[in-house]
Amino acid sequence: MKYAPRLLLALALAAGIALALVYLPQEQLPEHLAAPQSEPGAALGDDPRRPIALVCRTDRRSAKAAALLAQRGFTQVQVVQGGMTAWLDQGWSV
Repeated sequence: MKYAPRLLLALALAAGIALALVYLPQEQLPEHLAAPQSEPGAALGDDPRRPIALVCRTDRRSAKAAALLAQRGFTQVQVVQGGMTAWLDQGWSV
């Protein structure tokens, strides 16, 4: 079943899942995504049990970020497989 991204985001937020974009400062985020200016990881909070979904252009950088978060004690980290590239390849709207 395919869900529109806004519905997925609403469901994630309702479930208390943090959605973290994993991009370098020099990378251009997709136009439709607002780029909040904050320290890396600042929005994740201090609760290492909070569910977190990481997304980047593919999924390689998100996987690295997930490993770093795991080293810091975060236990509920998921990587969006294929990242935004796979999302767009599926024809899902953003």
